[in-house]
This record gives sequence, C-alpha cells and structure tokens, in this order.
Amino acid sequence: MHLLQVCNVGSIVGGTAACAWSVTRARPDWSHRVAVLGRIDAATHSAFAPVPILSIDRVTPSIVGGADAVLLHNTPPGRVDPLAVPSLLMRHSDCPHAAATQSVACSHYLADRIAARTGTRDAVLSQGVPQPPASAPRRLDDRLTAGWLCTPTTAKWPRERVAFSRVLADACPHIDFEFVGCPAAMRPALTEACGGRAIFHEAGWFARQLLSRWDGLLYHNPSVPETFGRTVAEAMLAGCVPVVDRLGGFLEQVDSGRTGFLCQTPTEFAAALHRLSDLFTRRRIAAAAEEAAHQRFGLDAFGRRLDRTVASLLHRAVEPTKSGPAESGAASW
Repeated sequence: MHLLQVCNVGSIVGGTAACAWSVTRARPDWSHRVAVLGRIDAATHSAFAPVPILSIDRVTPSIVGGADAVLLHNTPPGRVDPLAVPSLLMRHSDCPHAAATQSVACSHYLADRIAARTGTRDAVLSQGVPQPPASAPRRLDDRLTAGWLCTPTTAKWPRERVAFSRVLADACPHIDFEFVGCPAAMRPALTEACGGRAIFHEAGWFARQLLSRWDGLLYHNPSVPETFGRTVAEAMLAGCVPVVDRLGGFLEQVDSGRTGFLCQTPTEFAAALHRLSDLFTRRRIAAAAEEAAHQRFGLDAFGRRLDRTVASLLHRAVEPTKSGPAESGAASW
C-alpha cells in the first residue's frame, strides 16, 4: 500500500501533521509520503523521518505519482486537482473542505455538527496517538502536579485562564501547576495567580514526556470546544488523569469519574483535583484511563481502524468528476 497524505499545517505541534504522523507509525508496513500545503518547520521534518515530507502549493496528479490512495487532512477547497486515485478526506474541524471520494470525521461530535449543517453524516475514524515517552516518576504522596499542554496560539490561551487558574490554586493548595506553550506575556500573571506554584515549558514534540510525570491534565476553554483531544488521549495513555471541559469530543473520550473528569464550573474542576489527592483514587483512575486509551487510541488499534477504512475506500469506484488523467513525471521525494 502506497499512501500519500496531505496536511494543511506544517507543524508537528498541533494541527493535522500530528495525525498524519500517527498514520505513518500505525501502518509501518505501508509506503508513506507526506505533503504540506505551505511551510514545514525543522521539528516536523525531524519527527517524520525517515518518511519523506514535501512542501507543495496544491495537490496535482504529478504530486500523487504512484500512490494507491490520497489521505487529505482538513484540506481546503480549491487546493486539489482532479486525481486518478481514490481520495479519503479526514475532517478535523467543521470548515469548508475539498471534495474527495469518501470522507470521515475525527469524532462523533464533529460528525454530528457537520450532519446538522449539511444533512449528511460521515463515518467516524478516531485518531490514534503515540505512547508518550517516560520521564521522572510521579509522586506517591498527596501533593499533585497538574499541567496544561496547548498549542502556542492565542485561541488556546485565552486571558480568562488566569482567573480560572487563580480559583484552582486558591481552592487546591496541594497542587503545583505546569504550563506548556503558554505565551511569554501571560506567564507573570499566571505565576501570580498560582501563588508562585507555576513552572513553564516551551511547546515542542518532546514536551509530551511531561505527561508521564504529571498526575492530571487540565483543559478549560469553553469558547473553543475540541473536536478531538489528542493531548487528552496521550495523557490517558501515560496514566495522567484528564480533568477537562464537559464539551465537544471530550465527551466521547473520557468516562467521567472512571477514566477522568468532565467538568463545567471552576468548583467542579477543583473538586476533581481534590478527589485525585487520594493516592488510591488517583492510581485507580489512572490505570482505568491507561487501559481505555490503549484499546481506543493506541497506534495498534488505530492501525486496524485505518485498515478497514482504506479497504472500504479502495473498493469504491472513483467518481468521474473527482478523477482525471495522471500527468507525466511523478514528483521527486
């Protein structure tokens, strides 16, 4: 199987490139190429190696070359020429997308949103995520570390997070806080809000190793519901308990009270963190989260889902309006 993937963002930190990376690792027996509509940063080149990754302006038959199929990640309309091979569109958000032979959504939440708007419901292909690398062991006392790990963009770091962190820090003096990807301008306010119990880390592919040391993963951003929480899935794999919004794709990822906590108010978030202060409770929920994540989000499980989806795609006839003659001269990878 020779698969070409197309991403709209050339950064392994957030965006669609992380899902494309998971595809390459979930099916190592396939031949992979990855194309990005725009610039690719050095960290992304390094993460994908040895899989070739190329910056392109649009998807053309010459770029597709000898691929058996094309997997489009959130590819916008007008960036894909008629192709002679089947194409699978994976929707990561509710936005305009290029036409494809078949489409899937990354969560039931997203599939429902798109169906409400278009009247057509996609099948769901939940993402797979890697096992976070191990770092220092967790504490075995009643003092916890809770962390935020977000893409370093304004939308993921609203100013309201400062006041929210203050409420949690005041209610939970047994919690130390760590922040990954926080803009530099917000750090002094967060440090003060957390009573000085705040450590900051730069965003990066290897920041995921912190999940194996953290006791809990925090996420509260109700104005931007997540369609699928990759970081939540990775945290669960690492035995880091998610304490997150009762919104969006989190509802189908976290079994509240068993594999994590779904919360709506600051009081509920604080209550969840207090429950985790009990070592027995913390270990029980962490173990359940890890087991559930391996079954649902591990790369082996994702590879099997991907197999079935691509097999279905290849058995469908390519519609004439979405195909065209291949151009001569395949792209060099």
